[in-house]
Amino acid sequence: FGLLADADRSARGYSKGMLRRVVLAQAFLRPRRVLLLDEPTSGLDALGLLIWQELLDEESARGTAIVTSSHWSSEALETCERALVLEEGAVRCAARTEELFADPAVHELAVRGLSENDLAALRGEIAARGGELVRDAPRRRGLREVLRELVRR
Repeated sequence: FGLLADADRSARGYSKGMLRRVVLAQAFLRPRRVLLLDEPTSGLDALGLLIWQELLDEESARGTAIVTSSHWSSEALETCERALVLEEGAVRCAARTEELFADPAVHELAVRGLSENDLAALRGEIAARGGELVRDAPRRRGLREVLRELVRR
């Protein structure tokens, strides 16, 4: 969890993010088949978030079932295969995360390798067929991808 350099310091001097990493590290002290965590990323700093997401991947690959709560759809999309939506303690919906957050009225196309002229022609074709180009911008990367790139520099 990236705390080794501060192992000689008292935890009283740790930031909120570092303290959160200590708590999460405790959850990984021994192997488990199921790991239940409530808002595990709350208060995590950027490095802690990257470490957390990589540990989730490793634990999942080992066969550990990880159940976590979150109020953030972006976090659920990056880390969860399935999601439950609870309202007043009752399950309102259970679905694969990608299905739950999908908007069937909008399709996103990711295009690589076209010239600006070809992209302009594609935009024109969409309009000519009665479609509306909802978003035309470079692909938005997830936080995990950005953090991995920054940490590797």
